[in-house]
Amino acid sequence: MNKPPQAVAILLTTSLLIYSFCSRAAGQAAEPGAQEPQSSPPPEAVPSPVKPPEPAAGEDRKFSLVSANSSLIPVSDYRGGFWNRRAMTGDWGGARQTLLEDGITTDVSVTQILQGNAYGGLQTRNGLQYSGSADYYFTLDTGRAGLWPGGLFKVHGQTEFGRGVNRKVGALLPVNYQALLPVPGEPGETTLSEVYLMQALSKYLVVTAGKWNPQTFGDTNVFANNQQSQFLNTGLVNNPVLFPFLPYTTIGALLAIMPLGTDDLVIGPFIGGTTGAANQTGFNTWLEQPYGTTVGGEVDVKVRPFELPGNIRLGGVWSNKHFLDLAQDRRLLLEDLILDRPPETVDGSYALYGNFDQYFYMEDEETKQGLGLFGRLGFAPQRTNVVNWFYSLGVGGKGVVPRRDDDTCGVGYYFTEVSNDFTKGPILPNLNPEQGIELFYNIQITPWMRLTPDLQCIVNPAVASMLPRRAADERFSLVLGGRLQMEF
Repeated sequence: MNKPPQAVAILLTTSLLIYSFCSRAAGQAAEPGAQEPQSSPPPEAVPSPVKPPEPAAGEDRKFSLVSANSSLIPVSDYRGGFWNRRAMTGDWGGARQTLLEDGITTDVSVTQILQGNAYGGLQTRNGLQYSGSADYYFTLDTGRAGLWPGGLFKVHGQTEFGRGVNRKVGALLPVNYQALLPVPGEPGETTLSEVYLMQALSKYLVVTAGKWNPQTFGDTNVFANNQQSQFLNTGLVNNPVLFPFLPYTTIGALLAIMPLGTDDLVIGPFIGGTTGAANQTGFNTWLEQPYGTTVGGEVDVKVRPFELPGNIRLGGVWSNKHFLDLAQDRRLLLEDLILDRPPETVDGSYALYGNFDQYFYMEDEETKQGLGLFGRLGFAPQRTNVVNWFYSLGVGGKGVVPRRDDDTCGVGYYFTEVSNDFTKGPILPNLNPEQGIELFYNIQITPWMRLTPDLQCIVNPAVASMLPRRAADERFSLVLGGRLQMEF
């Protein structure tokens, strides 16, 4: 697809007009007697493990995971006027709100991304590309539904459309992570990406089993973890050293062990497959060679220096699968390369990682308005992984512009050190370290619509730099774009 549909351009233009209207309306709403709009959920992209509360003496009720941690279902009320409600289609005449109160939610979101490779990279011709996805969610809170206490059943489906600008840029870490989901390079694909049950067994232990996205449960980050509302670049969404070990979705199980009875300290061991995909169940390869199994764990610690909230996460993974030198996860764009000799097979490998997020200024802890730092660090052995070292740093925030309390923003930098074992021989000559910077500002037009201008600068796009040189500007790429995210 060389040009986006006219309807998309009209939609983006209309959104800007709506934003202008809503900005004026926000000024009127600040007057005495005006109705305050509902706030959107805080910028945390991923739910933290929960602490089941202790029932009062003699109280006979069923414990709800969502009541203990509302971020598991980031919708508390579908009601309200068209401009102020959480979802565009509202509460369906009261039926949707009733279902929510009984523990059942059904949500649809559409994410559209228009990006152009404005300068450098592999190609700027026809460099403006359109992509996106529709996401479908169904959740059942077994406690609220009166079935059994402490259970949450979740189903997540996706439909991908468009191809995105990734191949125009030629970066090892794609500039549009959303365009890789649910299945890279297969627009029109509809998948059942997640089907899992989360169950609280006590205030010390929560178990999750089924088909789940490791990005939802591991290497999470308050400021850099959700490509639908935060950064678009793959290097600022997750740690790429984990890609060969943990696919986008996998069959497996994980625990959230809370020794203190709270989520101040969480130990999270897990087991899963290494070759799962959103359009496959993964059962047929989970325990078989050469595909193998991944085991690992993460320790999450909440910290409060100077009474400001933060998190530190440390983890590691190991897999017994047969690693091929270049059979890496398709989220690393190496499939266009021509090998001079067949790759060798290596049995088993590991990766270590860590990340943190820490507020340094906070205006309101309940709504998470403030500014904070984030960072990631990862290592994987050179012999079995294209990415040897990786780190990223940045700043994220919410409500930093006066009277724009629900807008979010971020600026981030990443550096990817590729394996010397790949670059020193004839396999991948001239594969240079890659680094990039991304800046975004996420504008809340309404609680159900957000528009995000985005700017990325990629230095030494790794795939572009190792192909035959055609122009000096292939060592740099400037990517401009925007994202429109809507909740129905």
